Amino acid sequence: MMNALILERELKIWTGRVVGTVATACHREDLLPVLLRAGDEGSTSAEDVAEHLFFSRDGRKRLAERLLVIAERLDLMERRSAEYVLTEAGQIAARSERVFVPRDGAWTIWATSDPVLPSPILRIDPWQDGSAFEEVRKNGEKKPGREFATLPGFLSADRKPKLAAATGSDVRIDRLEKKVAPAHDEGDQLRLRWNVTEATLGLTGRLNGKRVDADLDPPPISGDDVWRALLEGEGLWRRWDRDRQALRTAYADTRDLERRAMARDLALVAPGVPDCGRFERTEVKAVPLLPASVEDAALWARWRLAASVDRYATGDRFETWREQAAAPFDEFDVQLPSRAALCEALAGDDLPRSINPWHLRAAEDWRL
Repeated sequence: MMNALILERELKIWTGRVVGTVATACHREDLLPVLLRAGDEGSTSAEDVAEHLFFSRDGRKRLAERLLVIAERLDLMERRSAEYVLTEAGQIAARSERVFVPRDGAWTIWATSDPVLPSPILRIDPWQDGSAFEEVRKNGEKKPGREFATLPGFLSADRKPKLAAATGSDVRIDRLEKKVAPAHDEGDQLRLRWNVTEATLGLTGRLNGKRVDADLDPPPISGDDVWRALLEGEGLWRRWDRDRQALRTAYADTRDLERRAMARDLALVAPGVPDCGRFERTEVKAVPLLPASVEDAALWARWRLAASVDRYATGDRFETWREQAAAPFDEFDVQLPSRAALCEALAGDDLPRSINPWHLRAAEDWRL
Protein backbone atom coordinates (compact mmCIF):
# COMPACT_ATOMS: atom_id res chain seq x y z
CA MET A 1 0.00 0.00 0.00
CA MET A 2 1.81 3.12 -1.22
CA ASN A 3 -0.66 6.02 -1.24
CA ALA A 4 -1.98 8.23 1.51
CA LEU A 5 -4.72 6.31 3.28
CA ILE A 6 -6.64 8.10 6.02
CA LEU A 7 -9.60 6.61 7.89
CA GLU A 8 -11.89 8.80 10.01
CA ARG A 9 -15.08 8.64 12.05
CA GLU A 10 -16.96 10.33 14.88
CA LEU A 11 -16.75 8.62 18.26
CA LYS A 12 -19.89 7.50 20.05
CA ILE A 13 -19.37 8.96 23.51
CA TRP A 14 -20.96 7.57 26.66
CA THR A 15 -21.02 9.83 29.72
CA GLY A 16 -22.17 8.85 33.20
CA ARG A 17 -21.73 9.55 36.88
CA VAL A 18 -20.83 6.54 38.95
CA VAL A 19 -19.61 5.72 42.45
CA GLY A 20 -16.42 3.71 42.71
CA THR A 21 -12.71 3.60 43.37
CA VAL A 22 -10.41 5.16 40.80
CA ALA A 23 -6.64 5.37 41.05
CA THR A 24 -4.71 8.14 39.33
CA ALA A 25 -0.99 8.14 38.62
CA CYS A 26 1.26 10.53 40.52
CA HIS A 27 4.93 10.93 41.40
CA ARG A 28 5.51 9.86 45.01
CA GLU A 29 8.96 10.98 46.10
CA ASP A 30 8.50 9.23 49.47
CA LEU A 31 7.70 5.79 48.05
CA LEU A 32 9.82 5.53 44.91
CA PRO A 33 13.20 5.09 46.71
CA VAL A 34 11.67 2.26 48.75
CA LEU A 35 10.33 0.56 45.61
CA LEU A 36 13.65 0.93 43.82
CA ARG A 37 15.51 -0.50 46.82
CA ALA A 38 13.23 -3.56 46.91
CA GLY A 39 13.61 -3.97 43.16
CA ASP A 40 17.41 -3.84 43.29
CA GLU A 41 17.76 -6.19 46.25
CA GLY A 42 14.83 -8.53 45.52
CA SER A 43 13.25 -7.64 48.89
CA THR A 44 13.60 -5.14 51.70
CA SER A 45 12.63 -4.58 55.33
CA ALA A 46 12.15 -1.70 57.75
CA GLU A 47 15.72 -2.10 59.00
CA ASP A 48 17.10 -2.21 55.46
CA VAL A 49 15.21 0.92 54.38
CA ALA A 50 16.18 2.81 57.53
CA GLU A 51 19.85 1.93 57.16
CA HIS A 52 20.39 2.39 53.43
CA LEU A 53 17.91 5.17 52.63
CA PHE A 54 17.72 7.14 55.88
CA PHE A 55 21.20 6.21 57.19
CA SER A 56 19.85 5.45 60.66
CA ARG A 57 18.96 1.80 61.25
CA ASP A 58 17.33 2.38 64.65
CA GLY A 59 16.35 6.05 64.60
CA ARG A 60 14.39 5.89 61.33
CA LYS A 61 12.97 2.40 61.59
CA ARG A 62 9.45 3.57 62.46
CA LEU A 63 9.35 5.92 59.45
CA ALA A 64 10.55 3.07 57.24
CA GLU A 65 7.82 0.78 58.59
CA ARG A 66 5.21 3.43 57.85
CA LEU A 67 6.34 3.73 54.23
CA LEU A 68 6.33 -0.03 53.76
CA VAL A 69 2.77 -0.26 55.16
CA ILE A 70 1.63 2.51 52.81
CA ALA A 71 3.22 0.69 49.87
CA GLU A 72 1.46 -2.52 50.93
CA ARG A 73 -1.92 -0.76 51.15
CA LEU A 74 -1.40 0.64 47.67
CA ASP A 75 -0.78 -2.92 46.42
CA LEU A 76 2.79 -2.03 45.51
CA MET A 77 4.43 -4.43 47.95
CA GLU A 78 3.61 -7.74 49.56
CA ARG A 79 4.76 -8.73 53.04
CA ARG A 80 6.45 -12.07 53.48
CA SER A 81 7.39 -12.58 57.12
CA ALA A 82 9.64 -9.63 57.97
CA GLU A 83 10.50 -8.92 54.33
CA TYR A 84 8.63 -6.94 51.66
CA VAL A 85 8.72 -7.76 47.94
CA LEU A 86 7.36 -5.86 44.97
CA THR A 87 4.04 -6.84 43.46
CA GLU A 88 3.48 -6.59 39.71
CA ALA A 89 1.99 -3.13 40.26
CA GLY A 90 5.04 -2.20 42.31
CA GLN A 91 7.40 -3.32 39.55
CA ILE A 92 5.48 -1.17 37.04
CA ALA A 93 5.57 1.78 39.43
CA ALA A 94 9.34 1.40 39.93
CA ARG A 95 9.97 1.36 36.17
CA SER A 96 7.64 4.24 35.34
CA GLU A 97 8.33 6.21 38.53
CA ARG A 98 4.58 6.70 38.95
CA VAL A 99 2.36 5.39 41.70
CA PHE A 100 -1.38 4.81 41.35
CA VAL A 101 -3.19 6.27 44.37
CA PRO A 102 -6.84 5.10 44.72
CA ARG A 103 -9.68 7.37 45.80
CA ASP A 104 -13.23 6.42 46.73
CA GLY A 105 -15.97 8.75 45.54
CA ALA A 106 -18.27 9.76 42.73
CA TRP A 107 -16.84 10.18 39.26
CA THR A 108 -17.89 11.51 35.88
CA ILE A 109 -16.64 9.14 33.22
CA TRP A 110 -16.47 9.80 29.49
CA ALA A 111 -15.99 6.55 27.61
CA THR A 112 -16.42 4.87 24.23
CA SER A 113 -16.60 1.35 22.89
CA ASP A 114 -14.55 2.29 19.81
CA PRO A 115 -12.27 -0.70 19.10
CA VAL A 116 -9.38 1.37 17.72
CA LEU A 117 -8.64 3.17 20.99
CA PRO A 118 -6.26 1.53 23.49
CA SER A 119 -8.92 1.64 26.24
CA PRO A 120 -12.57 2.69 26.55
CA ILE A 121 -11.72 5.53 28.96
CA LEU A 122 -11.65 9.00 27.45
CA ARG A 123 -11.65 11.10 30.62
CA ILE A 124 -12.39 10.69 34.33
CA ASP A 125 -13.09 13.61 36.70
CA PRO A 126 -14.15 13.67 40.36
CA TRP A 127 -17.80 14.67 40.69
CA GLN A 128 -19.21 16.61 43.61
CA ASP A 129 -22.94 16.06 44.10
CA GLY A 130 -25.07 19.16 44.52
CA SER A 131 -26.16 20.26 47.98
CA ALA A 132 -29.70 19.88 49.28
CA PHE A 133 -30.28 23.57 48.59
CA GLU A 134 -29.25 23.13 44.94
CA GLU A 135 -31.70 20.27 44.63
CA VAL A 136 -34.59 22.70 45.24
CA ARG A 137 -35.82 25.17 42.68
CA LYS A 138 -36.21 28.85 43.50
CA ASN A 139 -39.97 28.46 43.76
CA GLY A 140 -39.57 25.75 46.34
CA GLU A 141 -40.24 22.82 44.02
CA LYS A 142 -37.82 19.92 44.01
CA LYS A 143 -35.95 19.06 40.88
CA PRO A 144 -37.00 15.85 39.15
CA GLY A 145 -35.32 12.77 40.58
CA ARG A 146 -32.32 11.38 38.74
CA GLU A 147 -32.74 8.56 36.30
CA PHE A 148 -30.35 5.64 36.69
CA ALA A 149 -29.08 3.12 34.20
CA THR A 150 -26.79 0.10 34.20
CA LEU A 151 -23.06 0.45 33.69
CA PRO A 152 -22.25 -0.43 30.04
CA GLY A 153 -20.54 -3.72 29.46
CA PHE A 154 -17.40 -2.23 27.91
CA LEU A 155 -16.52 -0.55 31.22
CA SER A 156 -15.01 -2.79 33.87
CA ALA A 157 -12.99 -2.60 37.07
CA ASP A 158 -10.02 -4.81 36.23
CA ARG A 159 -7.34 -2.95 38.24
CA LYS A 160 -5.17 -2.54 35.17
CA PRO A 161 -3.66 0.84 34.21
CA LYS A 162 -5.47 2.46 31.31
CA LEU A 163 -4.79 5.49 29.17
CA ALA A 164 -7.52 8.14 29.27
CA ALA A 165 -7.21 9.00 25.58
CA ALA A 166 -8.64 12.52 25.70
CA THR A 167 -6.35 13.71 28.51
CA GLY A 168 -3.26 11.58 27.99
CA SER A 169 -3.25 10.56 31.67
CA ASP A 170 -3.12 7.06 33.12
CA VAL A 171 -5.90 5.82 35.38
CA ARG A 172 -6.78 2.56 37.06
CA ILE A 173 -10.35 1.52 37.82
CA ASP A 174 -10.48 -0.60 40.96
CA ARG A 175 -14.23 -0.63 41.56
CA LEU A 176 -17.39 0.68 39.88
CA GLU A 177 -20.97 0.32 41.02
CA LYS A 178 -23.37 -1.09 38.45
CA LYS A 179 -25.89 1.75 38.81
CA VAL A 180 -24.97 4.97 37.01
CA ALA A 181 -26.58 8.33 36.36
CA PRO A 182 -26.36 9.14 32.63
CA ALA A 183 -24.97 12.58 31.85
CA HIS A 184 -24.73 13.93 28.32
CA ASP A 185 -23.33 17.21 27.04
CA GLU A 186 -24.33 18.24 23.52
CA GLY A 187 -20.96 19.96 23.18
CA ASP A 188 -19.02 16.72 23.55
CA GLN A 189 -17.70 15.64 20.17
CA LEU A 190 -14.58 13.71 19.26
CA ARG A 191 -13.22 12.69 15.89
CA LEU A 192 -10.84 9.81 15.24
CA ARG A 193 -8.24 10.15 12.46
CA TRP A 194 -6.11 7.14 11.58
CA ASN A 195 -3.38 7.82 9.05
CA VAL A 196 -2.62 4.27 8.01
CA THR A 197 0.23 5.26 5.69
CA GLU A 198 2.13 7.23 8.35
CA ALA A 199 1.07 4.88 11.19
CA THR A 200 -0.41 7.69 13.32
CA LEU A 201 -3.65 7.97 15.28
CA GLY A 202 -5.18 11.23 16.43
CA LEU A 203 -8.19 12.33 18.48
CA THR A 204 -9.59 15.85 18.10
CA GLY A 205 -12.69 17.74 19.25
CA ARG A 206 -14.15 18.92 22.54
CA LEU A 207 -14.94 17.12 25.77
CA ASN A 208 -16.30 18.64 28.97
CA GLY A 209 -15.86 22.09 27.45
CA LYS A 210 -12.15 21.54 26.81
CA ARG A 211 -10.27 21.21 23.55
CA VAL A 212 -8.91 17.73 22.77
CA ASP A 213 -5.93 17.17 20.49
CA ALA A 214 -4.34 13.85 21.41
CA ASP A 215 -1.79 11.62 19.67
CA LEU A 216 -2.22 7.90 20.33
CA ASP A 217 -0.62 4.63 19.30
CA PRO A 218 -2.23 3.23 16.12
CA PRO A 219 -3.72 -0.28 16.02
CA PRO A 220 -1.13 -3.09 15.71
CA ILE A 221 -1.97 -3.89 12.09
CA SER A 222 0.25 -3.23 9.10
CA GLY A 223 -0.68 -0.84 6.32
CA ASP A 224 -0.57 -3.69 3.80
CA ASP A 225 -3.08 -5.70 5.84
CA VAL A 226 -5.40 -2.70 6.13
CA TRP A 227 -5.17 -2.12 2.38
CA ARG A 228 -6.03 -5.76 1.68
CA ALA A 229 -9.05 -5.59 3.98
CA LEU A 230 -10.32 -2.46 2.22
CA LEU A 231 -9.86 -3.94 -1.25
CA GLU A 232 -11.56 -7.16 -0.19
CA GLY A 233 -14.48 -5.09 1.04
CA GLU A 234 -14.75 -3.53 -2.42
CA GLY A 235 -14.29 -6.86 -4.21
CA LEU A 236 -11.00 -5.66 -5.72
CA TRP A 237 -8.38 -7.74 -3.94
CA ARG A 238 -8.11 -10.33 -6.75
CA ARG A 239 -7.29 -7.50 -9.14
CA TRP A 240 -4.51 -6.08 -6.96
CA ASP A 241 -1.03 -6.90 -8.29
CA ARG A 242 1.11 -7.16 -5.15
CA ASP A 243 4.39 -7.30 -7.07
CA ARG A 244 3.75 -4.15 -9.09
CA GLN A 245 1.56 -2.50 -6.43
CA ALA A 246 -1.14 -1.64 -8.95
CA LEU A 247 -4.79 -2.39 -9.66
CA ARG A 248 -5.45 -4.50 -12.75
CA THR A 249 -8.36 -3.18 -14.76
CA ALA A 250 -9.94 -3.57 -18.19
CA TYR A 251 -9.29 -0.83 -20.71
CA ALA A 252 -13.03 -0.35 -21.21
CA ASP A 253 -13.46 0.39 -17.49
CA THR A 254 -11.09 3.34 -17.53
CA ARG A 255 -11.68 7.01 -18.27
CA ASP A 256 -9.49 9.40 -20.25
CA LEU A 257 -7.83 10.93 -17.18
CA GLU A 258 -7.06 7.47 -15.78
CA ARG A 259 -5.60 6.33 -19.10
CA ARG A 260 -3.27 9.32 -19.17
CA ALA A 261 -2.16 9.14 -15.53
CA MET A 262 -2.18 5.34 -15.26
CA ALA A 263 -3.86 5.95 -11.89
CA ARG A 264 -7.31 6.25 -10.32
CA ASP A 265 -8.74 8.04 -7.30
CA LEU A 266 -10.38 5.09 -5.57
CA ALA A 267 -13.52 5.88 -3.57
CA LEU A 268 -14.25 3.67 -0.56
CA VAL A 269 -17.88 4.15 0.48
CA ALA A 270 -17.93 2.37 3.85
CA PRO A 271 -14.38 1.07 4.46
CA GLY A 272 -14.08 -1.58 7.16
CA VAL A 273 -11.08 -3.19 8.86
CA PRO A 274 -11.37 -6.38 10.95
CA ASP A 275 -11.34 -5.65 14.70
CA CYS A 276 -11.34 -1.92 13.94
CA GLY A 277 -14.88 -1.35 12.65
CA ARG A 278 -16.17 0.75 9.77
CA PHE A 279 -15.15 4.26 8.87
CA GLU A 280 -16.57 7.16 6.89
CA ARG A 281 -16.35 7.41 3.14
CA THR A 282 -12.83 8.16 1.98
CA GLU A 283 -10.83 8.40 -1.23
CA VAL A 284 -7.37 7.05 -1.93
CA LYS A 285 -5.65 9.29 -4.43
CA ALA A 286 -3.68 8.10 -7.45
CA VAL A 287 -3.93 4.33 -7.06
CA PRO A 288 -1.71 2.91 -9.86
CA LEU A 289 -3.49 1.13 -12.70
CA LEU A 290 -2.31 -1.60 -15.05
CA PRO A 291 -4.14 -3.46 -17.85
CA ALA A 292 -5.80 -6.73 -17.01
CA SER A 293 -4.82 -8.51 -20.26
CA VAL A 294 -2.69 -8.31 -23.38
CA GLU A 295 -5.67 -7.01 -25.34
CA ASP A 296 -6.29 -4.28 -22.75
CA ALA A 297 -2.62 -3.32 -22.90
CA ALA A 298 -2.70 -3.00 -26.68
CA LEU A 299 -5.78 -0.79 -26.68
CA TRP A 300 -4.46 1.29 -23.81
CA ALA A 301 -1.05 1.85 -25.39
CA ARG A 302 -2.59 2.86 -28.71
CA TRP A 303 -4.89 5.32 -26.93
CA ARG A 304 -1.91 6.83 -25.10
CA LEU A 305 -0.02 7.15 -28.37
CA ALA A 306 -2.90 9.01 -29.99
CA ALA A 307 -3.32 11.20 -26.91
CA SER A 308 0.34 12.28 -27.29
CA VAL A 309 -0.33 13.88 -30.65
CA ASP A 310 -0.66 17.51 -29.62
CA ARG A 311 1.43 18.96 -32.46
CA TYR A 312 2.73 17.92 -35.84
CA ALA A 313 3.78 14.26 -35.66
CA THR A 314 7.18 14.44 -37.28
CA GLY A 315 9.02 11.17 -37.72
CA ASP A 316 11.37 11.53 -34.75
CA ARG A 317 8.68 13.00 -32.56
CA PHE A 318 6.25 10.18 -33.36
CA GLU A 319 8.83 7.52 -32.50
CA THR A 320 9.42 9.19 -29.12
CA TRP A 321 5.66 9.17 -28.51
CA ARG A 322 5.51 5.49 -29.38
CA GLU A 323 8.23 4.66 -26.85
CA GLN A 324 6.53 6.71 -24.15
CA ALA A 325 3.12 5.20 -24.86
CA ALA A 326 4.46 1.63 -24.63
CA ALA A 327 6.67 2.19 -21.56
CA PRO A 328 4.02 1.43 -18.87
CA PHE A 329 3.28 -1.91 -20.54
CA ASP A 330 6.77 -3.39 -20.57
CA GLU A 331 5.43 -6.75 -19.34
CA PHE A 332 3.44 -7.15 -22.57
CA ASP A 333 4.63 -7.40 -26.13
CA VAL A 334 2.70 -4.34 -27.29
CA GLN A 335 2.78 -3.57 -31.02
CA LEU A 336 1.85 0.05 -31.74
CA PRO A 337 0.70 1.27 -35.17
CA SER A 338 2.87 3.29 -37.48
CA ARG A 339 2.05 6.91 -38.25
CA ALA A 340 0.32 5.91 -41.46
CA ALA A 341 -1.70 3.14 -39.75
CA LEU A 342 -2.78 5.50 -36.97
CA CYS A 343 -3.99 7.99 -39.56
CA GLU A 344 -6.23 5.33 -41.09
CA ALA A 345 -7.55 4.26 -37.67
CA LEU A 346 -8.73 7.68 -36.57
CA ALA A 347 -12.20 7.64 -38.09
CA GLY A 348 -14.79 6.37 -35.62
CA ASP A 349 -12.25 4.72 -33.32
CA ASP A 350 -12.03 4.88 -29.54
CA LEU A 351 -9.36 7.55 -29.44
CA PRO A 352 -9.03 10.81 -27.49
CA ARG A 353 -11.50 13.50 -28.54
CA SER A 354 -8.82 16.15 -28.14
CA ILE A 355 -6.65 14.75 -30.93
CA ASN A 356 -6.30 16.87 -34.08
CA PRO A 357 -6.18 14.50 -37.08
CA TRP A 358 -4.43 17.20 -39.14
CA HIS A 359 -1.30 16.87 -36.96
CA LEU A 360 -1.00 13.29 -38.17
CA ARG A 361 -2.34 13.62 -41.71
CA ALA A 362 -0.23 16.60 -42.65
CA ALA A 363 2.95 15.10 -41.23
CA GLU A 364 2.31 11.85 -43.07
CA ASP A 365 1.37 13.45 -46.39
CA TRP A 366 4.35 15.80 -46.33
CA ARG A 367 6.72 13.09 -45.08
CA LEU A 368 7.81 15.32 -42.18
